[in-house]
Amino acid sequence: MSAPGFEPRKLLGLVIHPDNSLKLEPKDDWLYGVVGAAMGTVGFAFWVWAVHFGFVRSLTVFADLIYTALVGSSPTGRFLWIGIVSIIALIAVLSIAGNRMGGRKRNWMEAVAHLGGAQAWFGAAFAVNGLVALALWKISMVLMLSLLLLNLVVLVSRAADLHEVGSARRFAYAGLSLVIYATAVAVVYAIF
Repeated sequence: MSAPGFEPRKLLGLVIHPDNSLKLEPKDDWLYGVVGAAMGTVGFAFWVWAVHFGFVRSLTVFADLIYTALVGSSPTGRFLWIGIVSIIALIAVLSIAGNRMGGRKRNWMEAVAHLGGAQAWFGAAFAVNGLVALALWKISMVLMLSLLLLNLVVLVSRAADLHEVGSARRFAYAGLSLVIYATAVAVVYAIF
């Protein structure tokens, strides 16, 4: 972290302006990237809980009994672990592919600071969407799909810029990264 210690204003700056993650000094500020990625994961898990709560609340007593028998308890814990592994896998895959296909190699601190720091905004957006899910869980599902796609586009394009992947290789970079990431998430989902 930076010399004066943890600065809440810097974290708030990442929430308000995700591009501030590019201004982080990786050696000193990599922990802000970890906190930003954690915020994204926790925001996603909160959304899962809120959708589950809103959905179960909309069921009749009989349907609730059947749903509980089929699904069991809340899936929030499961999706929290999937979210943690997912964000780690995405940042790792984008960094490894970027180091192979790009013009500039980056170390783990740079990847965590710049890509993880951008997740603070999405964590806040996921949490707000979770509040929406408590009242309107169906609308929240559409919003979450949009947020997840936007998050993926932002991270892939930011990683391509960070690693200076040339325009001729960007499609291959994005395609290869997403195929490996989707495979990793599918394996994690099957395990958990």
